[in-house]
Amino acid sequence: MEIRDYEMILDSMQNTGVYVIREDDHRILYFNRHMKELAPNIERGKVCHELWLGSCSNCPLLFIGDRTTNRSVSFHAPFGKTVDLTATRIQWEGTVPAFVLTVAPHVEALSYTYNWILKANLTSDHFEVIKSAPEEAGNVCQNAKSLSEWLSQFTEKGYIHSSDIERFRTFTKLDYLRKELKHGKDKLTCAYRYKADQDYRWYTIEIILDSHYSEENQAVILYVKDVNDAYREGLELEEINVRNREIIASLG
Repeated sequence: MEIRDYEMILDSMQNTGVYVIREDDHRILYFNRHMKELAPNIERGKVCHELWLGSCSNCPLLFIGDRTTNRSVSFHAPFGKTVDLTATRIQWEGTVPAFVLTVAPHVEALSYTYNWILKANLTSDHFEVIKSAPEEAGNVCQNAKSLSEWLSQFTEKGYIHSSDIERFRTFTKLDYLRKELKHGKDKLTCAYRYKADQDYRWYTIEIILDSHYSEENQAVILYVKDVNDAYREGLELEEINVRNREIIASLG
């Protein structure tokens, strides 16, 4: 298939922005129609990090190393919303070492109701609140000085179902989380019931690797989300993103 044919396919993607940069100097070689909508100032020949000054801290290229593909999530993206970012090595037009990068809506952020999103570090026991639900922000965990203290306060609020509390308490110990992630896991999840108004609803607390994660510097993202109604919603968006990634992977 010719590059022009690929460009026609990529231009048809209404959900995913795609652009290609040279590996050596990060100059833009190509962008699809949706990427132009997301970033009107994008132009071929421009250096990508000069387009979005100060917004590269979550770029998947930072920690791609020798891997073919790397992914990250950006919460403070210049695109006005939380997005999933991917970078994949390719040979553009068969000869130019390059990266194809994608920008897509963060699927989980659209499929669930988030009560908390934290950027955290298991090594330094530090955290930063990215999002908190209005009913949560003003009266719980607001005085915590460390991640372990925040997790302890969250656990002892008295809203977690009695049958789930010990499992939740074990899961949220930093030593447990550090050890499990060092064993090669890239996502840890604990489901539990949480009292909302007069009823209990199912929630999950998830720990996933941040783009800066290493065994010596365990940077993670922590999500607390209401999953009770999530399965009523379709996974059409995820299916679209999977198909788009398969098309993009074929460029390599």
